[in-house]
Amino acid sequence: MKLHFGNQQPESLSKQSRFVFSAASAILLLTLWHGNLAAEEETWRYALVPGDNPWNITERFLQGMQLWQPLLRLNNIERPRFLPPGTVLKIPLSWLKTEAANVQVKEVAGDASHTAVADGQTRPLRAGALLAGGDMISTGDHGSVVLEYVDGSTLIIGRNTSVTLRRVNKFSDSGLADSEVRIDSGRTENRVKKRGTRFEISTPSASTAVRGTQFRTSVDRQETRLSRIEVLAGSVAVGGAGKRRDVNAGFGTTVLQGEPPAPPKKLLAAPVIELPAEFSRAFPLEIRWVEVKGAERYRLQVTAEGYDTRLLDEVTTRTGLSTDLLPDGRFRLHLRAIDAAGLEGVEISRDLLLDAQPQPPLAIKPQSEQVVRTELPDFEWSRPLGGSRVHFQLSAEKQAATPLLDLQDYPGTHFTPDALQPGTYFWRVATRNENEEGPWSAYQVFTLRPAPGEPEVASEGDDRHIRLRWPGAGEGRRYRVHLAEASDFSNLTEEVVLAEPVWEADRPLMPSWFRVRVIDTDGYEGAWSTPQMIDPVQQPWYLYVIPTALLLLLAL
Repeated sequence: MKLHFGNQQPESLSKQSRFVFSAASAILLLTLWHGNLAAEEETWRYALVPGDNPWNITERFLQGMQLWQPLLRLNNIERPRFLPPGTVLKIPLSWLKTEAANVQVKEVAGDASHTAVADGQTRPLRAGALLAGGDMISTGDHGSVVLEYVDGSTLIIGRNTSVTLRRVNKFSDSGLADSEVRIDSGRTENRVKKRGTRFEISTPSASTAVRGTQFRTSVDRQETRLSRIEVLAGSVAVGGAGKRRDVNAGFGTTVLQGEPPAPPKKLLAAPVIELPAEFSRAFPLEIRWVEVKGAERYRLQVTAEGYDTRLLDEVTTRTGLSTDLLPDGRFRLHLRAIDAAGLEGVEISRDLLLDAQPQPPLAIKPQSEQVVRTELPDFEWSRPLGGSRVHFQLSAEKQAATPLLDLQDYPGTHFTPDALQPGTYFWRVATRNENEEGPWSAYQVFTLRPAPGEPEVASEGDDRHIRLRWPGAGEGRRYRVHLAEASDFSNLTEEVVLAEPVWEADRPLMPSWFRVRVIDTDGYEGAWSTPQMIDPVQQPWYLYVIPTALLLLLAL
């Protein structure tokens, strides 16, 4: 058959020829249309296995048998019957069959619920549940959910987040997913595994389209018109207000409703974690990191080993955080800096083995930095949680190789040593049960300095003077002396503080009482000596006779 192309057709052209011409033109136009489309959109790459040929591939994967010839042309195949296994065919996604699929709830932590489109009922979300297009998911203050798509891609839904699964499809038997998620508020982390999967996320202000990448999307809770997108791997096409920007790995953008996406901004560098080490027995767990230039806040997340749900998700302005919420186990710490625009930077992760149980008892006394004034210290701690015995250690220096006292199975909550010299000491306790010994408590340092004893005072003097003496209490110590008219010392007639253990004064005219005590170098005052009385000055005999004689004369 001969075809003529031009402004005029031969009059001898039959209706059958015209039909053939129209069909050929349609096929040509269809081929050109598909070819142009394939040049612009993402394609799926399929490797042939034994038994494959263009016809059964078209029947299995594509939307119609009319596409087998465009498939050959797109892949420049001239001998379709002789294609060896392993040959890779490019297939535009728009040619593939689509059908409804499900997304599986892989993990759930904390408070999370979903509303099924099928019946409108809201139920608690459970791991293993299958969700369909149109279902809605909400998480609370401590909620976290991980969804897994048919291609292995995952959607991690953070706390206080509300999302709708607007489309949950798959591309026939290709193993590729075709999905769309709407985020009304909160944040998600998205890991698209297979190149060719169509994964779209929309927010009140932005839309994102990706094929094989890792990125984060969030909608500000206080300002739902503001969205943030941070790309960690691959590239994401971000649209807003009819404009589009391609955001590459290591960059992020913000989109305000009604405005185009902001120019991509480089994400902040990952922080450096200082504490903890990969193994820790600390309780509570202390997490510390180095400040990142340009960071206004930091997000710290903790996941259990092998899981993606967040056991801990905290934002802080400080470069550290303390928590007692984690049980013993293997965890992974995730930390990133947040800039002034609210974009979260590159993440650093660290594996952690935490073995902080059973928890150590609470040290009650002596308290840290306390000066103990008794002859022997009395140690006390709380009853251990998760155990009935304690391991007690007392050392003259911190982390001594050989402690002064090492009681490994002490059953009580009080302990007083038989003897201990004055000095500075460190003590700690750990809980013991039938299976293991928990971590040590923090060292408590105290100083044993018994209170100065009661001075033994001796007195001497003559009719006019009095002198008190007592043994010296040591260099740097002083002495307080009281003189009073009564033995209860309610009315002092004199009070002096002396540097030497001696006091001299005129003998009082009236009967008086005295006492003495030692003032330690740190100002602590010891016990008073036993009160003693001082006799008054002895008066001459005539001082008593003259008044008596005068009284007798007056009486006569």
